[in-house]
Amino acid sequence: MVDLSLYLSAESLQEARLIADIENMLMNLQKENFLDVFNRIKTSVFITTVNRVKQLASHVIFAVSKRYMSIPLYSKLICDLYDIRSEQNQLSQLHSAFFPLIIPCNVDSRTLYFLYFCAVGSLFTDVDIVDVLRDSLKKEPDQITELLTLFCFFAPEVEEYDKPLFSKFIKAVIKEAGQPFCHSYVKQFGSELHDLCVDNWSLLKSRREAMKSGDKIIDSLFSDSVDEFQTIVSHSAHFDLNQNINESIFSPPHMFSKTLIQFAARCGSVKCFKYLLLNRADLRGTVDSAIIGGSNEIVRILKQHNCDFTGSLAAAAKAHRNAIFHWLEATDYPVCKDIQSNDIEAIFGAVEACNMPLILELLEKGIDINLQSHTGENIFSASITTPIDAFSLFVNHTDIDITKSMNGSSPLSTAVDRRNVGAVDFFFHQNRFDLRDRFKMENLIHIAAYQGDAEIMKIILNYPHTDVNSVNRVFYVY
Repeated sequence: MVDLSLYLSAESLQEARLIADIENMLMNLQKENFLDVFNRIKTSVFITTVNRVKQLASHVIFAVSKRYMSIPLYSKLICDLYDIRSEQNQLSQLHSAFFPLIIPCNVDSRTLYFLYFCAVGSLFTDVDIVDVLRDSLKKEPDQITELLTLFCFFAPEVEEYDKPLFSKFIKAVIKEAGQPFCHSYVKQFGSELHDLCVDNWSLLKSRREAMKSGDKIIDSLFSDSVDEFQTIVSHSAHFDLNQNINESIFSPPHMFSKTLIQFAARCGSVKCFKYLLLNRADLRGTVDSAIIGGSNEIVRILKQHNCDFTGSLAAAAKAHRNAIFHWLEATDYPVCKDIQSNDIEAIFGAVEACNMPLILELLEKGIDINLQSHTGENIFSASITTPIDAFSLFVNHTDIDITKSMNGSSPLSTAVDRRNVGAVDFFFHQNRFDLRDRFKMENLIHIAAYQGDAEIMKIILNYPHTDVNSVNRVFYVY
């Protein structure tokens, strides 16, 4: 075992272990351990300062992106914490912490349901959501398309509290729904608008409340109602068991799970999965979905059927399915045993997903931190992601060169390109190296302009050596 205190300060190591602890709690949150997790967080450092509360919020949204089935629990956890706000803590900050993390770049069915259940739990009001939509549109009137998904989910509230805004969005939906590359969420809303709004939006409201899409196939697979699914199959003379599911604003995002059996695996719906398997559904491409879903039984069934588990270590690390990772490691894919491809999968999967428990475990096992990914990326560059905690760990590791370029791009330009405000802010406000040479070599201000991140642009413009009239040497127009 490697003594990490030889490479990291006591402060950095303590922070990393703190993050590993909160990740473990959130990624494994269930009804059975809810009270224990709540009690641990309410007495933790994560309620003591504004920045700590924001850090907690960031990790909750990250967990929401990984654990669709637990979204109501995450909302309840936050609402219960908000209920104990007082002058002795900073939990009142939870009221405003989540909108900046979600809008406009992180809006999908996962974050929409999280916001909805938070509103149900009185973290904020329906008026707050309408205000955010109105203010976002006012700031970026040309970006109404990006806000349509949020509107589609909360249309009843918008109509009730701001009819002119509602009319503006409805017109935008109708216009957008007719476009060839319209987002499936908006297209679905546009096609079902008449039915959804009948009787004061009763259909839309019932779908939100029950987390149901209205698509009988999706809903039966999601709830693992095998009898209902069998009925659907039996009523169709030519039912295709290998068909793709229809993406819905009220169901999990497709991601890797497009076919029926992939979707069942991703939802951990064991009974429906077995039914599809017995009826010879195509298993190709199902391994990653099963790992994301986290059902040990489904994963082992796929193993018994000799499915291709290539890349499964990385999939488990990215999905924060550490128990499955350890099972894979113990069976066919040993890590830190002189099999470089396994080590690359493990460490880069963990770093890219800020899987802090696994990162610390791999570092203690002595994994080579100078490994490069299959695309030539180094570990430090891979850590420039959200949440920022993996970056914060590696930036303080004595054996990592934070100035080293990757594929011609510096870590700073990578941070700008990935819109990682925390990493960009670090590079501009620490004194380990001079940024002037880097500004001569890279189009940082142009990259920031293209990405459209106002916070990053402010950081760059405040730097004294920024040339606002610099020539864009890579692109002519953004």
